Order: sequence, then structure tokens, then C-alpha cells
Amino acid sequence: MASGPNWSKLGMYMNLAYSFPTTVMAGGGVGWLLDRSLGTEPWFTVIGFFAGLAGGFALLFRTIKLVQKRPRDG
Repeated sequence: MASGPNWSKLGMYMNLAYSFPTTVMAGGGVGWLLDRSLGTEPWFTVIGFFAGLAGGFALLFRTIKLVQKRPRDG
């Protein structure tokens, strides 16, 4: 008997479609706000973007590791 999709794992991967770009945009947004208030454009925006990118990749790898450890439903 063929098994259906693993909805739990699929949901975790689909969550990344929103979490990854949100993390990157949040880092860039915080950097942009700092630049506006301190007049240091574009340095904090760039730093915030890369910090958000690093956080996004950390989230990606943590989620993949978690999904791989999880037992198959069913």
C-alpha cells in the first residue's frame, strides 16, 4: 500500500517559505532604521541584511535537521 504525503514534514518545510525571507527582511529593516536614526547609511542596512541572512540559513539548517530526526508519521 502506497503511503500518502507526510503532512507534518511538509508543513515544516512550507513554514520556511515565510520564515526565511521574513528573517532577512527583519534584519535589513532593523539596519535601515538604525541608519536613518544615526545617519550612517548604508552600513547598518548591509550589516542587518547579512545578519538576517545568517539567521535565515541557521533556521533553514535547524529545520532540516529537525525534519530528518523526526519519525515518519503513519
